[in-house]
Amino acid sequence: PGKLDPQCYDRGTLTEASDLQPMKGWFIDPSWHPGDSTNTRQNFVNVPMLISEKPGSTMFFDFEGKAIGIAVAAGQDAGMIQYRIDKEEWRTYNLFTRHSHHLHLPGYNTLATGLDKKKHRLEIRPLGKKDERSNGHACRIRYFFVNRHH
Repeated sequence: PGKLDPQCYDRGTLTEASDLQPMKGWFIDPSWHPGDSTNTRQNFVNVPMLISEKPGSTMFFDFEGKAIGIAVAAGQDAGMIQYRIDKEEWRTYNLFTRHSHHLHLPGYNTLATGLDKKKHRLEIRPLGKKDERSNGHACRIRYFFVNRHH
């Protein structure tokens, strides 16, 4: 049968965030685990994570594809991020979830879809403000996911 949705993610790829060179304000923890008693999920603990807790520190990821997102571990200290693609307007995304108080929840967060067939640059920076339920500004990225063009 044909595709039900022409925008489906049939060309999806994962890039380990730890494959990137850390930028100022970001670091790679080669075997991340929480410093609190909050629960975790397999493949999002004791694995490499690209991390920043420093508001305003900008990192970038270059890619080619029609969709882009980040897979994160969002616990009690999950913050808010700003992101943009190709120097367009900054957008805000709250990484904290209703489950973050008791779980470093793995989340696959799609940031953009319907992108043109060309090279793109994703920029991400933690914000100084946070969800009122959160106790931090953390952004922990396990993967970047891209849906490539045909």
